[in-house]
Amino acid sequence: MWPFSFKKKVPKVPFPEGRLDEGSLRFPRHAPLEKVIGPEKVQEAAGINKKEMLPETEELAFEESPMEEVTPMGLPSFQPQVSEPLFIKKEVYQRMLGELESLCGDLLNLNELNTDLEKSEFNEENNFALLRKYVKSMHDRLLQADKVLFKS
Repeated sequence: MWPFSFKKKVPKVPFPEGRLDEGSLRFPRHAPLEKVIGPEKVQEAAGINKKEMLPETEELAFEESPMEEVTPMGLPSFQPQVSEPLFIKKEVYQRMLGELESLCGDLLNLNELNTDLEKSEFNEENNFALLRKYVKSMHDRLLQADKVLFKS
C-alpha cells in the first residue's frame, strides 16, 4: 500500500455557503472628516486636562559661577607625595608581605600547570598512537585465542 494510493474522503456534511453583501466591497462615497487623531483629542476623550496635570514651574535662580576645569576620569596619577612620611602598622605590613608571597606561589603553580597542559597537548598525538598500537595488539591476541579455541 502506498501512502498516496487512498482516495480522498469527501465529508458527508455540505460546506456552508458564504453570503456576500453587495456593499461590502465598495469604498465609501464620502471622505472621512478627520484622518488623524491628535493627542488633544485623546486627552479630551480620556477626561484629562493638561493644565491640571502640570505643576506650576518656579523659576530657579542659579548663581553664575565660573566654570571649573574638569579633569577627565582616567588612570589616577601615581606621583609620590613627599609632604609627609607614610606610617604603616607592622602587622599590616607583614600581612601584605605574606599575601604577596602567597600570590607569587600561586603564580608559580599556575605556570607549572600551564607547562603541563602544553606538554599534554603536544604529546596527545603520541599518546593516541600508543593507545592505538596497544588496542591493535590486544585485538590480534584475541583473534589468535579465538582461532585456537574454535579450531579444535
